[in-house]
Amino acid sequence: MSTDIKQSAPFKLTSKTVIEPYPIGDTFCPVVVGIEPLGPCHRVAFAVPQTSYSYDDERLLVTVAKLVLTDEALMALASAIPQYLAQRNEKAKQPNTALTSTVAVN
Repeated sequence: MSTDIKQSAPFKLTSKTVIEPYPIGDTFCPVVVGIEPLGPCHRVAFAVPQTSYSYDDERLLVTVAKLVLTDEALMALASAIPQYLAQRNEKAKQPNTALTSTVAVN
């Protein structure tokens, strides 16, 4: 039995080492439903459109993931997004470059 740990994506490690001891599946989330307070933290809910059913001819959104983040984690994520998008846009301008980009969230 192998004890190797596989990372699904290349991460730039900061002072913290990031490991994935067991595989965590990716979930496609094209819609951010909202952010709401949850005690001292914040819940961010994500959804996908349901194409099979509708309610009064309105497409339903099905929640597929909820993240509970501290103030610090929410702010770190919010500040990392513009940096990530800028790096990805720069790579997209370069010919023959794979569009893989990661930004460490501190």
